[in-house]
Amino acid sequence: MHRFHFGTSEFGKENQAKDEKLRTLQFLVDMGATEAHENEPINRFVANSNVDKPRILNNGSEYDESYGHYENTKTESLNKISDQINIASDVKQLKVLMENFDQLSSPKLSKKFNFAFGSQSSKVMVLCKPPGHQELTEGKIFSGERGIIFEKMFKAIGLSVTDNSLYAAPIFPWRLTPNKEKAEIDMNLIHPFVLKHITIISPQILVLMAGEFNKLINGDFLSLHESGLYKDSKYVKIFRLSDPGRLIDFPSEKKLAWETLKEIKNYIENGKVQS
Repeated sequence: MHRFHFGTSEFGKENQAKDEKLRTLQFLVDMGATEAHENEPINRFVANSNVDKPRILNNGSEYDESYGHYENTKTESLNKISDQINIASDVKQLKVLMENFDQLSSPKLSKKFNFAFGSQSSKVMVLCKPPGHQELTEGKIFSGERGIIFEKMFKAIGLSVTDNSLYAAPIFPWRLTPNKEKAEIDMNLIHPFVLKHITIISPQILVLMAGEFNKLINGDFLSLHESGLYKDSKYVKIFRLSDPGRLIDFPSEKKLAWETLKEIKNYIENGKVQS
């Protein structure tokens, strides 16, 4: 009697692979999948959309309107921004230019706009995270518990937006869109405005309260590994500080925040900041 063993044959391996694929497909169906994943994204909201050759995000710079994106040729947009901000000679002009700049997606969600707080003559400038709904509604740099913590942090070293000793501005004055692709483009497009804002205020101390600034400003304006920067032959001391929301979520960082605040105070008291 002849015995045939298929366990390790090519035929057996092929059947085993098919069984594994079928089990995977069955698992996906059990989990609620209703259709296969296409090689290219399909916009279900556009009638008779061209699903064969859809145009999608291209290197973060070009979008197709039929897919719910706005057209944005990065080079042209940045050139347009540069031409506009070169006109601004003070904060008031810069604010008007930002409000009228039509290349951003986020302002379409809300026209409310938190530009800046405090005195423009302050030697200390704080850059904060984009405002949330509550900040925009109340017109504050931070609201609720975060606002209380922010005030206490700087009042502890003798600084406040209410007594002209502190100037604070969100890096992005509108509520940022939840769409990650559009949010990234908005942040990149607002970058020149942020740099111009810093230049106009010309602070002697710049406090960064959010990680986004590191990526945005690094390379153009300052280095993450340096404690300061030179802008128009003027030295600006850089301090990085956790924002109030993060201190609420991670109380263990309060000690480091307090040490940073004391460093800011010592820097001012030691005569490094000129009146």
